[in-house]
Amino acid sequence: MKSKKLILTFYVGLVALSSVGLGFSIAWYASSANLYVDTFNVSIIGEAGLFISESSDIETAGTEIQYDFTDGKLFEPVTSAYSSTWMNEKSEFPKFYVENERFSATEYIPPLRPHTSGYLSKKLYLFSDQNVNVTIDPGNIATGEKATYIEPDSLFNNAYAGTLYNEIQASKDEKDEPLKNLTVDELKERLNKLPKAMRFSVLVPDEDNYQYAIIDPNRDENEVQFGGLLDVDVDRYYDFYRNDLGNLYERVYGEINDRSLIVYDDEVDHDSSYTDPTIEGNAFNAKHKANVKTFNYEASLANGLTFEKEKAYTLDQFEREDLFKPFVIPVYAHKPQEIILSIYIEGWDLESVNYTMGATFDAAISFTVDHAMI
Repeated sequence: MKSKKLILTFYVGLVALSSVGLGFSIAWYASSANLYVDTFNVSIIGEAGLFISESSDIETAGTEIQYDFTDGKLFEPVTSAYSSTWMNEKSEFPKFYVENERFSATEYIPPLRPHTSGYLSKKLYLFSDQNVNVTIDPGNIATGEKATYIEPDSLFNNAYAGTLYNEIQASKDEKDEPLKNLTVDELKERLNKLPKAMRFSVLVPDEDNYQYAIIDPNRDENEVQFGGLLDVDVDRYYDFYRNDLGNLYERVYGEINDRSLIVYDDEVDHDSSYTDPTIEGNAFNAKHKANVKTFNYEASLANGLTFEKEKAYTLDQFEREDLFKPFVIPVYAHKPQEIILSIYIEGWDLESVNYTMGATFDAAISFTVDHAMI
């Protein structure tokens, strides 16, 4: 069968609302310095036989549609952790969460609530003139022909790096002093890391074929872990809480199998250095505070504690020559197949820190007919 492709291309310009806290990068971004989409246009181009629409009415289906969010759209790190909670309920839309809303000085772990902003989710409908299985088209990775990608817009990032450089050099804030040794090229390199923290996801909310896939076009060998210590309150120390007896314990965030398996070391009478003293502090890289019982990661794992890991597909998984790809969407002839397409910043990715703010990226996700249904 002749390959048919459906290409969704995102042109996204991200602008920083504020440069507050330039010298102190934190995951989940500071509330005073979120990202906004300046423009968001989606172009969809399909070959004959495969169509798309915002409506379930086949008469509206075509090969190209566009969106324009002129009023701006907030982007902030969220997480796909805890997805089993809504998948078991067969939710019509994916749910994303943020750990910074779960911070509390006294509660052990606050309630989990889905976040309603900070990402883009769009309901779309696929149509075909045959019964086919549709899957992700990665392009030809070996030749560099990309069909699905999230990558930095180096031209714009270079210009913004120059602006950042001038702001840093003029800054009187002592927190910005370590950044004054960075060159424009080094600032640009930081901005270009934003796409590493970004993901596509596709939900098929079909009662008989309910499935969800996360696609990470820039996945490396490092697996994202949904949990650990964080400095959410931006005081340069890992967050802690006070129990009913008045003892202080470091708070372990994330999707964990059994919190009773967490092992703590006795408190010490002095603050520690940064976990990684070679880089500036951020939510993943903070200090252990004096007189707080510290989380012992290795001992906890040995005790049976486990953290959920991100289940994301890499592009090379869709280049396999098998008959069936790891994720396929059934599309029946002349019937609408609903999908929910999302793009978001994964907050547990170590690159979701403030030095990527203001970065611009280009992204595209492509679909192709894998094979006709038998």
